[in-house]
Amino acid sequence: MGLSESQERELRAAFEQRAAEARARTAPQWEHAGAVGRRHGLGAPSAVFLDEQPDPWGTSLGAAAILQGLAAPAAAATVYGEVQRGTGALWPLAALPVLLLVGAVTCGTRSWRWPPRRSWAYLFADGLVTVDHRGAERATRWGDVVGADYVWDSHPEVSPPSMRGYRLRVAGAADVVLTGRLRNVHDPWSGTGDLLGILLPGAVAATMPGVERLGQALERHVVTGLARQALARAAAGPVDLGPVRLGAGTIGAGKRPPVRWQDVTAWQVNGDVLRIDSTGGRGARLRVDLSTVPDGWVVVQVLTLQGGRPPGPE
Repeated sequence: MGLSESQERELRAAFEQRAAEARARTAPQWEHAGAVGRRHGLGAPSAVFLDEQPDPWGTSLGAAAILQGLAAPAAAATVYGEVQRGTGALWPLAALPVLLLVGAVTCGTRSWRWPPRRSWAYLFADGLVTVDHRGAERATRWGDVVGADYVWDSHPEVSPPSMRGYRLRVAGAADVVLTGRLRNVHDPWSGTGDLLGILLPGAVAATMPGVERLGQALERHVVTGLARQALARAAAGPVDLGPVRLGAGTIGAGKRPPVRWQDVTAWQVNGDVLRIDSTGGRGARLRVDLSTVPDGWVVVQVLTLQGGRPPGPE
């Protein structure tokens, strides 16, 4: 059932109000990103992403609170038994469960109030700055990025593998690895917008403002450019990206003959497996394990440029 114009306006206004509140809450971090960008000569920030994880010290305090809370009843029972047998005085022994309870409350309160570890990724017109939980910064210019790949989390008991982050290969420097947990600070739903879009009726979900995700932002800034460069180089001669070979108007993988772009009928990414269908029957299917391709993300973006975007590992 569709929405009336007034209902749609009210929903859009409510969602926009929530988005405005998220922007207001994160304004100080945007100011800090602007200062970082000026310091590194990268221009104004275009997106700010945050990853929050429990601090190990806070987790340890929480575990200590649970253990002490579980031990207190056992200690009280032991004290009661000793007193009943007349083998101990009540007051000195009673101090043990009391101390355990006090310790459980203290550790639990400290654990609850312990701040999480926060790491950041600031994206700019000319580059990227990552800031870890200690405040250490690393600046990377887009022009220095020579490759892009997914980071896979493979579990033998689970199939297919899941994509857990992104890797940018940098000329003359270590790779930049970004966790998939990084979320856009302007996201008013704290990363649950996709789930809400599925659960809500379609007409309601359509009124939700879109929020750029990390993968989309990186594609916009650098990965699409790398894919265009690969296609330009392939026009002059073969370009090998691991087992994938790009040619003048063709793509191939392994020992199978290359497929012309105009013959590609469909392609999809399932886990870390890329499948490309083309005219010519079942034998015309190309199958690529993206975890073996140094620039698997670039390959996917090449296919996106050539023939649209099916569901991918994001």
